[in-house]
Amino acid sequence: MGNKLKILLFSPYLPACGTVGCARKIYDFIRLLSQRGYAIYLLSFCSQEDKKRAVLISPYCSKIYLEYLKDYRRYPVSSFYFKKTIDEFSKNKTVDILQCENSYLRRYFPLAIDIPSVLVEHEVLSVSFWEKAGFEVNPIKKLILYARSVKKTFEEKKWYSKFNRIIVFSEVDKNIISLRHKMKNIDVVALGINSKEYSLPRESEKLYDLIFVGNFSHSPNVDAVLYFCKEILPLIKKNIPDVSFLIAGANPPLFIKNLPKFNKNIIVTGYIENLKDIYAKSKVFVAPIRYGTGMRFKILEALASGVAVVTTFIGARGIDFKDIIKTTDGKHEFADAVIELLGDSDKRQELAIRGREAVERYYDWSKLLDKYEDIYYNLLNN
Repeated sequence: MGNKLKILLFSPYLPACGTVGCARKIYDFIRLLSQRGYAIYLLSFCSQEDKKRAVLISPYCSKIYLEYLKDYRRYPVSSFYFKKTIDEFSKNKTVDILQCENSYLRRYFPLAIDIPSVLVEHEVLSVSFWEKAGFEVNPIKKLILYARSVKKTFEEKKWYSKFNRIIVFSEVDKNIISLRHKMKNIDVVALGINSKEYSLPRESEKLYDLIFVGNFSHSPNVDAVLYFCKEILPLIKKNIPDVSFLIAGANPPLFIKNLPKFNKNIIVTGYIENLKDIYAKSKVFVAPIRYGTGMRFKILEALASGVAVVTTFIGARGIDFKDIIKTTDGKHEFADAVIELLGDSDKRQELAIRGREAVERYYDWSKLLDKYEDIYYNLLNN
């Protein structure tokens, strides 16, 4: 494909393994692209907790520019440091392409740039706010969410128009942006996973019937766990009284940490750096996601680890093989799907093997990086 490119990549959080799914996505992307000979210049916000992880991504970058935050819950209104850095890259023509991970980072750009730009939109936040409002019972909070959705819609229209190409993870997100903003410069490239780092577990004792993994700074994960524990788990317990449920992930709020006080078969671990042993000891991964766009890395990770998955239609957005994961809406239907899998070890094993094969075939980074390369070179040659 000619000379390898120099890419300025702008991330909202430090790309690292063992953190949020999208941070892992960006980490794998940079690492594997650099192995293909690309030069990556990384601009990233970085939490105080993530400072220690910067050494993990630095070997794969030509240079790193970091701006530190207390955590990823609040971002600054503007950043002179990032605007100045992007402006210098643009004026000096130091890089070939600017890739931005999430549209809201556009606020930190200078007014004009002279670099072809690609947006990777992880989540259409205006839609996520609107969907979340539908489940909010507090009328004041509901109105606030609707207002945020409207505000975000106008912001997204402004930001999207500034990029030469937009990449989304699913046809759902492409259709949303196309219909709302009349844009045609959109490509669908699924969220990827480095499947070589996961392996089907050997036969081992299954200590946990059910497992959920997710970063609880992301509100759909909090909603999913509470919805499951309140509405679905009691239905499962009618058939399986001692069903166990492991909840893993960083930043669980206090009311999730306290769930074991009300059910001795619920285990809340908090952040776990290496989930391989946990997946190996779990029977079914549950992801009762009720709102949010984008694509769920947690489901790809469960499939790559050989765990059968039950999720909602929203949770399965961007994943094509619906016959390999159990996809259903409605609390009774979800509970029935879980009960069926818990009672059928042969079916779980079949889904585990087929899920792993499908991830390798369709969602491994070795396949998806080619699509990014095509987008880059088509953009530069047009």
